[in-house]
Amino acid sequence: MFPGRRWLIGLVLLFLALPLSCGAQAELEPNDSLDSPQVLTVGELEGEVSSSFDATGPIQIDRDIFAVDVEMKHVLELSFKKTDLGPHAISIRTYDEEKMRLHSPLDMVLSVPGEVFIGRWENSQNSRSRVHLVVEGNGTYHLNVNLTPIKEVPPPPQRHDSWEQAQYVDEGSYSGYVHDADPNIAESHYYRIMVPAGEALEITLEKTDNETGTVYLQTYSRSVEVPSSWDISLGVSGPDENDSDVLEGSYYYDTSVTVSVRGRGGYNLTMFIVPSQEFDPMDEEAMLALFVFMMLFTLLPLLVLMIFPMMAVIIIIALIVWAVKRSNASAKPSGPKSGSKLPGIAHPPPKKKKKKSMDKDLKDG
Repeated sequence: MFPGRRWLIGLVLLFLALPLSCGAQAELEPNDSLDSPQVLTVGELEGEVSSSFDATGPIQIDRDIFAVDVEMKHVLELSFKKTDLGPHAISIRTYDEEKMRLHSPLDMVLSVPGEVFIGRWENSQNSRSRVHLVVEGNGTYHLNVNLTPIKEVPPPPQRHDSWEQAQYVDEGSYSGYVHDADPNIAESHYYRIMVPAGEALEITLEKTDNETGTVYLQTYSRSVEVPSSWDISLGVSGPDENDSDVLEGSYYYDTSVTVSVRGRGGYNLTMFIVPSQEFDPMDEEAMLALFVFMMLFTLLPLLVLMIFPMMAVIIIIALIVWAVKRSNASAKPSGPKSGSKLPGIAHPPPKKKKKKSMDKDLKDG
C-alpha cells in the first residue's frame, strides 16, 4: 500500500471518529473524593464501580464522584443506566457545594440489568450551583448529562373586567381592546390609581383602530360604582382621535380613583399625576391660624351658654365653704372664764379694793 493511500485512509477514519466521540467523556481515576471530584460537562460517560460484599456486608467500597456546575435558572437532567448483567445494585446520590446531602430527585438505586433512570434538578437560585454525583455499587453504568435553561412561563394576563378585579396601576400608558358583542352586556376594563392629596389626575383616551365604534371612559372617585358630580367622562370614536380631562383630587387626603373603559375598539389610556389647579397651597402658620379661629368660633356659643351654670357652681361652692367654716366655729369648746373657781384647785382670795377717805376725796375735789 502506498504511503499516500495510508494517509488518506487515516484521515477518513479520523473524520468518521470525530462525530462518534463528540460529547463523550472518559472516567478519570481517582475520582472517589468529594474534595477532588471529576468535573463533568454536557455529554455521555461510561463508568464502572467494583465494590465487594460478603455475608457480613461490604468488604470494599468503590465510588465514582463527579461534579456538575449548574448555571442559575438552569435544569440538570441525568440519564442513568445499569449496563451490566450482574445481580448487584448501582446507586446514585447527590450532594451540594458544602458536601451535604441534597436528597434531590436525582437520587436513585438501579438493580435490574438495562434499567434506566431519568431525573431533573432545577437551580432556581440567582447564582451558579455545583452538584456532586456519587455513584456507588458494583457493575457498569452509562451516564448522560444535559443542562437546559428553565423555561419562564409567562403569568396569565390579569383579568380586570370587573369592579372587584380592577388592575392597580401607576402613572403611564395602558392599551387594550373592548368589544360589546351584546348591547345588553357592556364589556369594561377597570384600572385603579391612587391620587395623592393636593394633586390631580390627568387622563387622555385615544382610539387606536379604524373600526366603527366608540370607546368610552368613566371615572369613579368614590368607593362605589356610581359617578359623582366631579368625576369625568370621555368618548372617542374616530381613528387616532383622543380626548382628555383632569380630575381634581382631595386637598386633605389621598383619593383612590377607578377608571372604567368600555365600548368597541382598541384604545390607549394615559394617566399622569399633576398639581391641582383648584387649591392654593397655604403655609403652616396660615393653616394654624385658621384652625384656631375655627375652634374659637365653634366653642364661643358653648362658652356663652356655660357662663351661668359656671357662676351657679361657683356660688354653691362658696356657700358650702362658708357653711363648713361656721359649723366648725360653733362646735369649738369654750375655755374657763377668768376668776372662776374650778373644783380641786386652790385659788387665792380676791383682793379687796381700798376705800378712799372722804377727806381725801374732798381735797381732790
